[in-house]
Amino acid sequence: MAYRLLIIDESLTPRIASTLRNRGRAARGVADLGYKKSKDPDLLAIIAKEHPDAVLVTTDDDMPNEHGDLLRIYEITLAVVDGRRPYEYLDDQEAWEWDIVHRWAHKMADQERGTWRRYGIRVTQLEFRSSAAGGGPGCLDLEDFCHGWG
Repeated sequence: MAYRLLIIDESLTPRIASTLRNRGRAARGVADLGYKKSKDPDLLAIIAKEHPDAVLVTTDDDMPNEHGDLLRIYEITLAVVDGRRPYEYLDDQEAWEWDIVHRWAHKMADQERGTWRRYGIRVTQLEFRSSAAGGGPGCLDLEDFCHGWG
């Protein structure tokens, strides 16, 4: 079974991509793809051109605020790992990110193209669609993101 490519942003440890691959998932780190140190606008343009069906997995909560127009224009599918962690993860952000990406990789891979989701501990989520995907204007307020999944 072919899985949709998860592109692991530099904000996450690159080991996440390799362990996802070991589990049979299609996953590559930004550096593995040759995009290391690319500025966000350039990275989004490259993903749109070379991997249009991929999901960009990041911890960058500000990406929708800073690059919402580009996310919509390029129909980038975005999975944001929620930086707000439960108590047991307060001292280990990397473990939190690892757990969330591995726990929800299947949901990330199933996201509709052009949607933006935030993944955290809860099972409730708001989904934001790009205008090109037939949805509204997207979410630009961090408060509008809900923790969790849909």
